[in-house]
Amino acid sequence: MAHSFLRLVAAQPELLAEHALGYMQLAAEEMSCFLAHCRLRLWLTVGAVCGATAAVVLAGVALLLWAMLPITPDSAAWLLWAVPTAPALLAVACALRLRAMMQRRPWRALQVQWALDEAAWRA
Repeated sequence: MAHSFLRLVAAQPELLAEHALGYMQLAAEEMSCFLAHCRLRLWLTVGAVCGATAAVVLAGVALLLWAMLPITPDSAAWLLWAVPTAPALLAVACALRLRAMMQRRPWRALQVQWALDEAAWRA
């Protein structure tokens, strides 16, 4: 196997250079996708944390107002609970999207290509 590989490299070195260039292009593309993935994860984490923090603060304020103000049938007490719901929904949506993103494996295309090349070398 090694002997035939060395013979091929000696006879046609441009094939090895072309193959290495293909690996470099694939690695650059994977790096670009990985950085975009990390950036999106960062923004989703910030959105989840900020949404959860805002929901907790607004829920605390709503609880204090509910305890202090008299509740009458014509009052808009439902607003006290509706306002913290929006950032809570944002936090849940961001957390669910983050959880779904954790299933993706980085550098997958490069690993698949390496496995294909390794199988071809063994054949």
